[in-house]
Amino acid sequence: MLCSNCGREIPNGQLICPHCGAEVRLVPDYSTVGDLLNRNENSRKDQDENRRSGHKKKKGRTGKSLNPFAVVILFAFAVIVFALALKLAIDYRNQGDYDLQLELAQYNFSEKDYARAEKYANQAITLEPNLSEPRLLLAKIYSAQNRDEETELVLLNLIAQDPGNADAYGLLIELYDENNDFTAIKKLMDHCSAEAVLYTYRDYICKSPLISPVEGTYERTVRVTITAPEGTVHYTTDGTEPTGSSPVYEGPIETSPGENEIRAIAIKDNGIYSDTVVKKYTITTKQHAAPAITPGSGTYAPGTEVTVDVPSGFVAYYEFDYIPSTESPEYTGPIPLPDGTHVLTVVMADGEGNLSKTASATYTVIE
Repeated sequence: MLCSNCGREIPNGQLICPHCGAEVRLVPDYSTVGDLLNRNENSRKDQDENRRSGHKKKKGRTGKSLNPFAVVILFAFAVIVFALALKLAIDYRNQGDYDLQLELAQYNFSEKDYARAEKYANQAITLEPNLSEPRLLLAKIYSAQNRDEETELVLLNLIAQDPGNADAYGLLIELYDENNDFTAIKKLMDHCSAEAVLYTYRDYICKSPLISPVEGTYERTVRVTITAPEGTVHYTTDGTEPTGSSPVYEGPIETSPGENEIRAIAIKDNGIYSDTVVKKYTITTKQHAAPAITPGSGTYAPGTEVTVDVPSGFVAYYEFDYIPSTESPEYTGPIPLPDGTHVLTVVMADGEGNLSKTASATYTVIE
């Protein structure tokens, strides 16, 4: 056996080491219950000490505690970010809601916030491109800002898409009417085939006048009459297009030998005009010579009379300072000259109504 103290060999049977005098233990050391409890308590204390030591180290790394004001700011920032994210999510969802976009457009239009109204109306059109209501609203938004060209374009496109949309016609007619663009109104209504629209806006349609007799070739002169279901008739006989400045029809128009072309339109009080009606008449009868007037042009004393040589079978008509027709005074005897300077014009008609060439003379009557 070896000594546990000095490590030298101890003779058997010895209870004390002959070398160092230490007591020889015959059994190993065993811990008593008290020893175990003490070791456990010491171990727990060591662990607590380690935890406290670690906490102190952490506290030393972070420094002093957070500022409460900074915490509030961070919290407020987080709330704002969340609110913005929520709003973006809601806006994105609402962009796909046609009814909401239209409602927002109508509301902003009523509030005269035209920029927002336009934005929402266009969004509604994007969502429902085949519906008329947002397009009509967009046209009203443009019109309220006097954006006439854009208003016209939106309405024309809508009418092309929906030819029976009376509201679109109404807005477009109103636009043209405000600008006195009657040509545009006529063109619009000429291309309209929807009976309901034509009836609704019948005040913006003018029926064409009627010219009689039928056009053609005649062996004698004819008297042309014009009637109109509505409006005032204006006409021309020189081949030009009649307008509101052309002569107003007040009675039959006399034709003359050769080619005659009469054009006529009707114009309503609101400026709407009809299509032009054209009739051509060819008169083949030979025109008779002008009647002879005696005396000729000159200066004469008061009481001077003029005579007209009227062949048998003819009737003469005359006017001072106007072109005569068969509606003018008929010559039945010498014509007294009025005072001053005047032009006397005379024409004759045969039994078939054929007119002669006209004769005229200028007279001045002084005392």
